Amino acid sequence: MEYLKIAFRSILRHKSKMIAICFLVFFGTILIILGQSFVDAASYWSKKAIIDNFTGDLIIYSQKSKDKPSPFSFISPLQNIANIEKILKVYSKNNIPVFIIEPVCNLIDMPPFSGENDEQLKEQIIQFMEAIFEKRTNEITNIFDQLETSKFATNNANFLFLKAIKVKQENSSNYINYFIKAKDMDIIPFRVKSMLVQELNKFCLSVQGKYTNLYYIPLFDKLTNEFGEKILGNDIFIDHVHFNHKGHIIVSRFLAESITEHFLPQKTLFDIHNISTNQSRVDELIYYLPAYEIQAFLRLAYLFMDTPYKEMLIQYKTDFSPLSNNELIKNKHFQKVFTREKQIIALSTPEYVDFIVDFYLNENDINRAYRYLLSFNKMYPAAIGGNINLGIFLASRTTNNLLAINYFTKAYLLSGKSRDVFDIFSMYFPKDAGAIK
Repeated sequence: MEYLKIAFRSILRHKSKMIAICFLVFFGTILIILGQSFVDAASYWSKKAIIDNFTGDLIIYSQKSKDKPSPFSFISPLQNIANIEKILKVYSKNNIPVFIIEPVCNLIDMPPFSGENDEQLKEQIIQFMEAIFEKRTNEITNIFDQLETSKFATNNANFLFLKAIKVKQENSSNYINYFIKAKDMDIIPFRVKSMLVQELNKFCLSVQGKYTNLYYIPLFDKLTNEFGEKILGNDIFIDHVHFNHKGHIIVSRFLAESITEHFLPQKTLFDIHNISTNQSRVDELIYYLPAYEIQAFLRLAYLFMDTPYKEMLIQYKTDFSPLSNNELIKNKHFQKVFTREKQIIALSTPEYVDFIVDFYLNENDINRAYRYLLSFNKMYPAAIGGNINLGIFLASRTTNNLLAINYFTKAYLLSGKSRDVFDIFSMYFPKDAGAIK
């Protein structure tokens, strides 16, 4: 009681000081609360921004990686669609059609990246693999029986993959399901899981009546119905999920046919079929040239030298046979460019195209040089150098001055009206360059 009396007496004697102290305590408390709230909010939204736009919720990397992944090493934002139905609603209001294509992957020729209990089963898996590939029947049966009863092999993706190959070799009609199971048990899930595909299928079927702008393409069924289950391998894939040239043409046809069915006359469907079955015509339309085929395979060769490919228990072998018919590979001059000290060299695309264009120009093969210049411009229409090169080519080797001026003008404007580009333009068309300056 005496303490309270002393306290009140002190407050009454020093009113101004006590009021000032109370205000300081009050505002200090407010600042601490607000400051902590700001820090928490900043932390939450920073984390959310990095996850949503750059890294995702999970980063998978090898234990043998030299450096652990960092969010600051990601420079390209993820193309993130968090809610399909939300997208459908927005597009539906504006009467914009949405085409969803069922994801498929390389099942038959792509082994799992990693399996459960690989370390314990490594020796047996390798023996089983060698026996299967060399078709040593008795050995296949013995090793299979051992693995089938092993507690470590029940959910091992590599064993299931080899089991699928064994079933396929026995001409079973149900072999594809074994490959699907092996893919689903892969610890590194670069290939879409069956559960996700089933959920996507279920969702699209359930909302098709609600959203008339949704068009679903069941790619697995369309591929297997037309080509059989054997198509789901290196025949249309270049690695685990990416299509090769043939695969891209097939899927593009399915998409074009779906668009035609809903929006275009039936005659267009006939045209699409005729074009898609004529590969040379397709190559011409999309400017697909021999150099790009080599470029794709060179990049793959480098990819397979790195993780996780090089750490696979069963190594993936892609089909490089298309290169045997490539006109540039047969050319001794180009072979020196593609290899150096017996190592494959992958040139950057602009350097690649410039080298090939110069070669054909020196050979006086104007048409091929022009095709490569055009193809590069189609891929990179805003590339200043590509537009300048086309302008120079047309101005110096053809009579199509109007088109040449068009490319020079594009290059000049894209460069922010660079003096260097203007000087090149002026060398060929001084009056036209002066008119747009």
